[in-house]
Amino acid sequence: MTVVIGVGGPKGGVGKTTLALNMATHCVRGLGEQTLLVDTDPNRSALDAATAAGAAMPFQVAVSTDPAELGGLRTAGFDVVLVDLPGVREHSALDALLCKGALDVLAFPTRPELMDLRPLLSFVDERVRPNNVPYLIALTRVHRDRCRAAEERRDELRSLGYRVASTYTRALVSHDDALELAKPVCDLPGGRHSTASAATREYRALVAELLAMCGHRYDPDHTTAPVSRIPARPTGAAEVIHGNSTYAC
Repeated sequence: MTVVIGVGGPKGGVGKTTLALNMATHCVRGLGEQTLLVDTDPNRSALDAATAAGAAMPFQVAVSTDPAELGGLRTAGFDVVLVDLPGVREHSALDALLCKGALDVLAFPTRPELMDLRPLLSFVDERVRPNNVPYLIALTRVHRDRCRAAEERRDELRSLGYRVASTYTRALVSHDDALELAKPVCDLPGGRHSTASAATREYRALVAELLAMCGHRYDPDHTTAPVSRIPARPTGAAEVIHGNSTYAC
């Protein structure tokens, strides 16, 4: 069955689209999964970035805010579907994914500062937990000198009963460089100890955590097919093109 992962939250500017793009890239190039990224954000940032990157981001992209289409993504014919959601509390795309069985996990990237966390935790308490939707909070854009503080914040949130990823992504210059050059971070030059290499490892580890929540495990240090592979896509796959989609449900 197709794995559906939503990437969203009540606030923008927390690295949501950057996370979705690099996760989708790794699912295809690192894991060999047939992957669809659905852009539901009116800004179309994910679509624009993927189009500019071309073959470097070899997943397929669709644009949709239609609740019926989003609620039926499991029949779209892909191994993995990532949905880039707008950074708002209320949206038809979000409502569709909160429906029972519409997705496997909802990823919430957020900075670790309280100003970013408070609206997110309120959203989780009011909209996510009551609907029994699996979710994972991922701390992002952590500055190098604040790693220890981020780890303490992660542990604090866990002690309060929130599901928080072990992996956090740092505020590395490679993220900005990748956007400027229209490339995924894994294609940026630099050796094993470069910021691009570090960012790539962080994304791989986060993908591993999210897929583990869906019942699939693999070694994030390898760029081959996962140990427990997601089932192959079903027949009757959806027709998907850049900028448009037609689902055959």
